[in-house]
Amino acid sequence: MNGHALVWPVVVFMAICGIATHWLKQLAMMRKASTPGMGTITARTYWVTYWPESLAAITSTAAGITLLAELNMLTHALAFGVGYMGNSMADMIGGRVQAMIAAAPPPVPQVGQRGQPGGPP
Repeated sequence: MNGHALVWPVVVFMAICGIATHWLKQLAMMRKASTPGMGTITARTYWVTYWPESLAAITSTAAGITLLAELNMLTHALAFGVGYMGNSMADMIGGRVQAMIAAAPPPVPQVGQRGQPGGPP
């Protein structure tokens, strides 16, 4: 396709890499937004607890790859992009990351912190 042969195991691998890259970016964002007492954000929390979004990410990635293959436009690089965007779209529509951050318990104020009783103003 596009003058070179596609290797389907590589297409699938690149799509998985795209999904994983977006997941790692989201994981970094969640860890930056985390507060003491929020707990550890794990792969299980991201993929299993919010399984509808995970299923949507995989399904939309498969649909995107199928569409591009049918249009004779699929490349290995596009497979990566479709995986990345599939996970991004699922997170945006489902609100997985926002829900995980919102579900976290509020931070426990530390005595002596700025703006807290006993701390600097």
